[in-house]
Amino acid sequence: MADTRAQEVRSYVESNSGRFVEELRRFVRQPSISATGEGVKDCAVLVEEMMNAAGLRTSIFSDGAYTNNPLLLGECGPESAPLTVCLYAHYDICPPTDPSLWTTPPFSPAVREGRIFGGGIADDKAQAFTIIKAAETMNQLGMNSIRLKVLFEGDEEQYSPGLPLFMSSHKDLLWADLLLGADGEAHETGPLVALGLKGTVFVRLEVRTAEKDLPNGYSPVAPNAVWRLMEVLHSIRDIHGAILIDGFYDSIEAITPEEDQWLSQIPYDRDRLLQGLRVKYLMTEDGLDYYRRLYLYPVATIAGIEGGYVGEGVKNVLPRTAWATIDFQIVPNQTCDEIEEKLRRHLSRRGFDDVEMTVLQKLGHHRVPLDHPYVEPVKRGITRACGKAPVMTPCYRGAGGVGHEFVKAGIPVLWIPCLQAMSTNMHGVDENVRVVDVLDGIVAKVLICDELATGA
Repeated sequence: MADTRAQEVRSYVESNSGRFVEELRRFVRQPSISATGEGVKDCAVLVEEMMNAAGLRTSIFSDGAYTNNPLLLGECGPESAPLTVCLYAHYDICPPTDPSLWTTPPFSPAVREGRIFGGGIADDKAQAFTIIKAAETMNQLGMNSIRLKVLFEGDEEQYSPGLPLFMSSHKDLLWADLLLGADGEAHETGPLVALGLKGTVFVRLEVRTAEKDLPNGYSPVAPNAVWRLMEVLHSIRDIHGAILIDGFYDSIEAITPEEDQWLSQIPYDRDRLLQGLRVKYLMTEDGLDYYRRLYLYPVATIAGIEGGYVGEGVKNVLPRTAWATIDFQIVPNQTCDEIEEKLRRHLSRRGFDDVEMTVLQKLGHHRVPLDHPYVEPVKRGITRACGKAPVMTPCYRGAGGVGHEFVKAGIPVLWIPCLQAMSTNMHGVDENVRVVDVLDGIVAKVLICDELATGA
């Protein structure tokens, strides 16, 4: 039997695809770098304009924690609807990688071979755009049987520091029966539904061994901050990736046979991953171990490191300072406070009292069960839109995000990224998205809402 609703949605989206591409280019043309504040407020005004044009009743919050990075909330559909669904994304971006390396400038979005190139388009402007256009499509086609909320943040790349307080004081505004997050990439074989995210404890470790740099002739008798930092880092993780902090794994439950069976059914193509990720090797040879590491294991990742002279040529110097930032990604039954305390205790016990530790961000993990009643409608909606069932994963491969705060408030969270995996250059040179993924993402969100409305 023909899916007339899906055909109607697809027809509307494709007939407006040229306009959609130009509107997305306009969105990307406007900088919104939350790390520096460049263009964020102006971008919020543009997003508000697009939301209003899509038929959303939009409010913009630009005081308190959101003075510099406004939060936007839109609504449509009847308040008396039996189901409220919130679609979430963010409009802020990371600073683009060195613009001189780009084929075209980051804020001059170009279309080449079916792809749109621009700074922040993959993370997360294209997917925020799919939400706005899904709302437009639903309004234009009279699909108003659920209450739809749209939430856009302007500081997600800074780990949403204002969200906990905002949620505590605006519970009614943000309440929904389900939150669907549009961020990240799909599976390399097609669409993806992720049932959660890992948590994160993001820290900076700094070593200071002297009040000034010295000539390196003093190396036999004076401490070197970089070597000292290396000692700290080697004490935290071994060469195989295991975390050496005492008690780090104590609260983690063993992986169940059911989880292993689930992971073993997810497609795995090692050669495709090597080619797509452009790495020389993977830290695993086995598909099951690959997905265990990706979704179920905690990890410690060095995100940045600096110390000593790194300019051209050589410089005779004994570094006095060195620092590293580390992202501890944690899993269910681990808590941010627990991991922070264990790390501080580790540094003290290993004699690293001279190391200054600063917690940059803490966000808990979240996950919903595979048999949650909203999972199947979401899966069916994506299948109708994409012509194939999505890959189901216990969580997304990343950490942090807003989901933890919503889950604490009793709202289940699923992640439905729509971008082709490993091809977007997310956060890198020539960041891009496929036009077809943008169009499919719009259709998928509309049909997910259609499926949820049917069961409401």
